[in-house]
Amino acid sequence: MIGVKTVADVYRTLDKLAIRKEFHAALADHGLTPDYIVGGIKKIVEDPNASSAVKLKSLQALLKSIGLEKYEEQADTGKSWEELLLKLEDKPKELPGGKYEVDEPPMPEAERVRRESDRKVADNLYGKK
Repeated sequence: MIGVKTVADVYRTLDKLAIRKEFHAALADHGLTPDYIVGGIKKIVEDPNASSAVKLKSLQALLKSIGLEKYEEQADTGKSWEELLLKLEDKPKELPGGKYEVDEPPMPEAERVRRESDRKVADNLYGKK
């Protein structure tokens, strides 16, 4: 579903996500939150003394940050994403030997602390839920 062809690609993608998470945590630690960045760009756009070129570049930076910097028309295959997903799934495969029960072990204290830290970073970046 994510377009990777090998297990190595999956690990590479996970590594990139982990690096991105650490980078966002470092930005938040130094006060560079998305609110701060968007607020700064908004001040530039609303500044009557700023040139049109500077304002345009500011708005382009915003569009690029959300992936809308260019418009590409998608080819219409006539199928919805649900139909394509159903075609990929065909039938769920059952494991031999029947159903399994999994006993989940208790979470180690170090893991609980790490998850709490991750939650706090996420709250700082994206706001509390």
